[in-house]
Amino acid sequence: MPGSGVAVSSSSAEASVHGTGATPASASRVAPDERAAAKQEIRQLASDWLAAAAEADAEAQCGLLIASERRYFDRLAGSCEKAYTPRGSAKDRRFARNTARESKPGTIIVYEKGYATIEVAHETDGVYLTIYAVEDDGEWGIARKKVAVG
Repeated sequence: MPGSGVAVSSSSAEASVHGTGATPASASRVAPDERAAAKQEIRQLASDWLAAAAEADAEAQCGLLIASERRYFDRLAGSCEKAYTPRGSAKDRRFARNTARESKPGTIIVYEKGYATIEVAHETDGVYLTIYAVEDDGEWGIARKKVAVG
């Protein structure tokens, strides 16, 4: 969620959305070796994103987003970094950083159309967030939801 240093998946419809956050019932037609390689890359991407959130490093978080997401936050807040700069009380910012620090990517499902869902799990409270990864020009990046690229 912008302002907390942590993004939240969204189900609101926009022109660039394939759906409304719903995911297919199956991750079929992705070769097992391709899926395994993608999962490894996506897990590292999500880990890096959480580490940036834990450090309140808005620049690093924005650097891990796909280009269309960076443009979205540039329009929304004047800059992606401004959108991801933690706001709120010192207690709220500390809570957001600690939550990110104590979290890790959980289940990752890679779908055939170049996107994946990533469940983010807290070490004691379980899954609390689903984020998306989207393949854009052969590179994976974080997205708020499943978006169309290129």
